[in-house]
Amino acid sequence: MKPTQAKGPYQAQAKITIKASQAKTWALLSEFDNVYKWVPSIKESYGMGKKEVGLGHSRHCKIKGFGGIDEHITVWEEGEGFEYEISPVGPLHGATSRWELSTTENGDTLLTVTLVYSIRLSIIGKMMHKLMMRNKLKNNLDSIVKTVQSVLEDEHASKDFFAKDMKAA
Repeated sequence: MKPTQAKGPYQAQAKITIKASQAKTWALLSEFDNVYKWVPSIKESYGMGKKEVGLGHSRHCKIKGFGGIDEHITVWEEGEGFEYEISPVGPLHGATSRWELSTTENGDTLLTVTLVYSIRLSIIGKMMHKLMMRNKLKNNLDSIVKTVQSVLEDEHASKDFFAKDMKAA
């Protein structure tokens, strides 16, 4: 993928190797509006605006116990990954999430998710970040990539997911 345009003083990242092809992994991730089906903390998600998923498309996510956020795709590279801006929420401001896929030497897929963000609320936001948010964001990203791995590697979960909503690659 092209280098990110995301700017912010803070970053959290999670990487995981998935025993599935890059095409199959992309088939799951490209179901952008259906993220609630594979991220447990998202109660509901749906597309907004432009109907076709890709550059310029947006979605709204309702997060359990937290509220809602909007996400707008700013980079879409078919089969390789995407990047989206996240609406300000709590002390997070100017956040961008990047999802990248690459094929390993043995044909598995390396998924890298990077969150670049700024903090608002001046000193209070920075204290919250240092005391709890940084670790919570990192743990959340780790949990999300593990869930993606589980959906794609668990034969029954993967079969059910792809049979209902997607064309397996």
